[in-house]
Amino acid sequence: MRLVKELPGERGNDIYAIELDDGRVEARSYLEALIEQLPKVHKKLLAEIKNHAKKGISTNQEKSRPLKGKYTGLFEFKAKDKT
Repeated sequence: MRLVKELPGERGNDIYAIELDDGRVEARSYLEALIEQLPKVHKKLLAEIKNHAKKGISTNQEKSRPLKGKYTGLFEFKAKDKT
C-alpha cells in the first residue's frame, strides 16, 4: 500500500489517494462509479476535492474533516444527494 498523487494542489495541498498492493485505488473507483450512479454527488464531491487542493483545508466540517488518530493529514470528503 502506498500514497499516489491524484491532483496537484497549491501551497502544498496536493491530493493523494491510497493505492493498494494490487494496484487498485478505491477512491478513484468510487468516484468513477458515482459518475453513473449519482452524477450530482460526483460533481459536488469532485468540486470539494479540487477546492481543497486549490485553497487548502475547509473549515466546513459538513464537507470535509480531518481523520483522527494515526491518520494525521488525511481528510474525509463528503457530499449529499438532495434528490
